[in-house]
Amino acid sequence: MLDGRLFAVRCTELDALIDAHCHLDFEAFDADRATVVARAKAAGVEAVVIPGVSPAQWRRAAALRIEGVSALVAVGWHPEYLASASDVPEAADEAADEAALTDAATRFGAAAIGECGLDRRVEDRFPLSRQREVFEAHVRVARALALPLVLHVVRRDRAALDLLAPFAPLRGMVHGFVGAPEVAREYLALGLHLSFGGGVTRPGARRARASAPIVPDDRLLVETDAPDQAPWGAPSERNEPAFLGRIVAELARLRGTSEDAVAKQTAANARALFGTGGSLGPPRRA
Repeated sequence: MLDGRLFAVRCTELDALIDAHCHLDFEAFDADRATVVARAKAAGVEAVVIPGVSPAQWRRAAALRIEGVSALVAVGWHPEYLASASDVPEAADEAADEAALTDAATRFGAAAIGECGLDRRVEDRFPLSRQREVFEAHVRVARALALPLVLHVVRRDRAALDLLAPFAPLRGMVHGFVGAPEVAREYLALGLHLSFGGGVTRPGARRARASAPIVPDDRLLVETDAPDQAPWGAPSERNEPAFLGRIVAELARLRGTSEDAVAKQTAANARALFGTGGSLGPPRRA
């Protein structure tokens, strides 16, 4: 474990970082969100993208007001949240309702559709066939609204790639990518970005580490997935956007370039993918 003070200092040396996947609205941050945001700003984070997981969360994220960093929100049904719903069939029908998704994206000013996708871990509660229906509905809405997708795929890459192929070329990101280079190349061939989080910093993450160098500069993103997936060596189990520099540092090492180059390139990529006119807009005011 790295010394917490040194870890924090290391992360403050970069500027203009964009966290492409951060659940800053989650209850894990309710007690000290302002402090977390202040640390993020001090560490060079200028913006975050808050993914959608369920209708209740969309409303919460849209109502969030933070000082110091810009925030964009997405609208989507996460497979795990669907699997945890009290009435899965009814929830799945709602999640696959393209008109309802379209309305929500418009109402909440969504910058993306998702996170959505396939998750093998919840198939005992939410069958893959229903996951596919919901996933495809999200893809259709994203295409109709010309919004990027935020993809959540866990141990179902082949099924996800097969579903996505007829819709190519696509705009969007595969979040928290930890797959092998051959899988990375297939997602890239569809037009998607790959976003790396804390997983790539772990010494045993052989597949993710092998994939990181092959991603073209203009398709690379970085994320924390906070409050989960803290990078190796982080001073706390709860992840937060201030730790993004640790992931940038590891990607720079794996790609044989500078941390500053990775920070600037990934920020430019996030603006191009999620922003309007190349910008994520001004910080939200309290």
